[in-house]
Amino acid sequence: MRIGWIVTLLGRGLAWRLGRAIYMQARGEVENAIQHNGEAQLVRTVVSALATDKPALCLWDVGGNLGEWSQVAVEASAKSGVAMRLDVFEPAPAAFEGLRARFSGATDVNIHPIALSDAPGAGKMAILAPTAGTNSLVASDSDASNLIDVELSTGAAMMDQIGLSHVDLIKIDAEGFDFAILQGLRAKLESASISVAQFEYNHCWIAQGASLQSVFGLVDDLPYKVGRVTQAGVELYPHWNPEMDRYFESNYALVHESMIERIGARMGSWNESNVFVAG
Repeated sequence: MRIGWIVTLLGRGLAWRLGRAIYMQARGEVENAIQHNGEAQLVRTVVSALATDKPALCLWDVGGNLGEWSQVAVEASAKSGVAMRLDVFEPAPAAFEGLRARFSGATDVNIHPIALSDAPGAGKMAILAPTAGTNSLVASDSDASNLIDVELSTGAAMMDQIGLSHVDLIKIDAEGFDFAILQGLRAKLESASISVAQFEYNHCWIAQGASLQSVFGLVDDLPYKVGRVTQAGVELYPHWNPEMDRYFESNYALVHESMIERIGARMGSWNESNVFVAG
């Protein structure tokens, strides 16, 4: 199809912006806000699906920041009438103190001033603002003046330390450090000790040399499917496709095979034009 005349008519700048808007709309990319992008709905869906056959649920919020996701989790468990243990990991000092204040009366919420990674040790975190959602262990654009020392652990080690045999839902929002956190959970994925692990994906992954292709490789031999969190639920991908790694900010999830039907996740397919067709 010859559409060069459109660029000539509109000019490259307008044509680029219009084309990108259409492309993003077709992909289902929306504002990355918890109440609009499917995140809140996923929490409620997982809690509701498991509340009928489990006496208590275990949820993790990795990168708790202001506690918006954690609040949804608390409210979802209360509405479903199921007990819950929520562990929140937030190494930024001001955000950590804010979380402690927000959930001071909640005995089932545990706040940890620890950053999760692929290995234990010590790390440097860039603090762009005291409670900024962009504070990150990916410090490529930072100088020494806004770096703080943080304690690092792995998700697998923390599960063992806390004494947890299973986590039902993990949310990861680590501003580009998400894949390292998934790597630190590999041992628990191998033992199917995690039901659903949601993670944020954006251009910050590039600094870590990570991609969605890396995620597929991480679980290639495990009983998990990779999917994207959308307003209509989780859409699952049969395999990686180059169309996926565009680094548009969105949330994805590893879904254990036993959870696919329970949360209404849908397997789609890639057609001959490399267009994803949702199931």
